[in-house]
This record gives sequence, structure tokens and C-alpha cells, in this order.
Amino acid sequence: DHPACSLIIDPEDKTYTKYKLFTDKEMNEIKTTKLKTFIERLPPDFANYLNNFNLSCAKELREQLQQPNDWELYESQALEDMHEESWYNSRVWFLLDTAFDDIKSLQVIERTKIGHKCDMIIREKKEKHEYVYEYCVGESKPRYESTSTIEERAIKLPNSMKDMLDALIRYNHDVHDDLAVFGVQHTGLTITFLAADRPSPYITRINHVTSKQISSNISLFGATVLPVVVLVWQIKQQVIMMKSKILASQSNQARQRSEWLQHCLDPEPQTAIPTTSSSTEFVSKKRKTNKQ
Repeated sequence: DHPACSLIIDPEDKTYTKYKLFTDKEMNEIKTTKLKTFIERLPPDFANYLNNFNLSCAKELREQLQQPNDWELYESQALEDMHEESWYNSRVWFLLDTAFDDIKSLQVIERTKIGHKCDMIIREKKEKHEYVYEYCVGESKPRYESTSTIEERAIKLPNSMKDMLDALIRYNHDVHDDLAVFGVQHTGLTITFLAADRPSPYITRINHVTSKQISSNISLFGATVLPVVVLVWQIKQQVIMMKSKILASQSNQARQRSEWLQHCLDPEPQTAIPTTSSSTEFVSKKRKTNKQ
């Protein structure tokens, strides 16, 4: 099913204008309404540190690091060849996994450990007896395959992101206008950053924030690898900020006076989430069950 069946709108999807569902003007309005910013300014010290590695050969990189380092992915020309998905995840995109190592309350989990429909999830680190918020989902492909890659970026990731956003809104309805979740797709040496927000109560909007590609040529190390490092930093900052918003919202609900305890068990107002917002993956399973 097209994501529109789950009330997901991707302003970059040409289907809407091709079949005259929306005009170009209307699509631009959808894209810009209550537009959020998902790119933060780098701290100067971090930017200056990264720029020290804006070099073009392994010798200069070793000198900058002031310690021996093989830089074997470049010297063996391994980046010039095609590999399996696991190769890219363990040798190139592990930097996204390790970016959250210093945040004790967050963890990156691979699909093999959770049985999830996507390859990676960034979520709260809690014991199994507590509800866990999820903030970012990732999908990997070893190479660009037009139909499969477009389907995962245009259908699979948006559906997963919508489900995550539904869960955040359901338990944090007071700040639902400010909430967003994120998606990352690795396709070989290319990384794409997506964000999903809800500019209106029923519609999930997919924002294509940016895409970056690592070059297999070491002379382009500074020009291509450093922007990817910056992008991973940006993803990390967005997840941290979203977690902080939720924590602040829940903390503000506490009352110093005891009167709030008289109403703490009252039913909370619920943000309306229509049944059509359910993920098509779960709907299809239900339909299969009903047919049996």
C-alpha cells in the first residue's frame, strides 16, 4: 500500500502531482507548514577539530592522529568494491552505532537482537519491565537497487517512523506539535537522513533532510567523510533534543502542592490518532489471519 493509505505524506513524492491529487502550490504548502529545523549549528571547537582531518592522503592523516593507523580501507582500495550489507555496517556505518556510547540513557539495537522489521533502532535504554521510547530507525542496503531502495526509503522507513511517532504522541500529547522521529538509510557508501513530524493532528510528514556520500578516493576524504561525521553528529543532537523535550514535558506535569494528587488518576485527554494510521505491515498480517 502507498504510505498515503496510512496518512503519511512525503512532499518529495511526485505521485501526488502526477495524478493531480495536489497542485505544486499545495505540495509546497504541505512541505513548509509548521516547518521544523533538523540541522543545528556545530560548536566551533568541534568544527575546528574535524577540520584538522580535512586532508587528502593517509600519511597526513596518520600525522594528524599522532599515532600509527593503517587506514586500510583506503590503502587496500576496499571502498572501491561492492560488499555485503554486513560489511558496510561493521566497517563504515559503525560510527552511527558508537555515536551514542556516551549517552547512558540511549542505546542502538540491531535487528538481529530485537526481531524488528528494520535494521536498527535508537531507543531509550531501560529494563524490559519499563515502556521504552524509540527515536530513530535505520535501514541498510549494500547497493542502490532502484525499486528496492526507493521502496524502503519511500514506504518501509516512513511506515516505521509513523508508528514510532504515534507512540510518542500517545504518551506525550501535551507536546505533540513539537515531536519528531528520525530515519536513516545506508545504501552502500551513501547515507540519507529523514525526519517525520506531524504539522496537523492526522498527517505524518516525511522530511528529506539531507544525503551524503563517502568517496572511495582518499584524496576526497576531507570533502566527503567529514560531512558524514557532521551528519551523524546532527542525528545524535536531534535524538538528544527530542528526548529532552519529552523529559521536560513529563517533569512539568509534577506539582509542588499536593492538590495535583486529587486528580492524578483522572482520565487524560487523548490526542486523536485515526485507525487508518496503523502500519500497513500489521494490517496485512491481520488480513492474512482473517482469511485463514
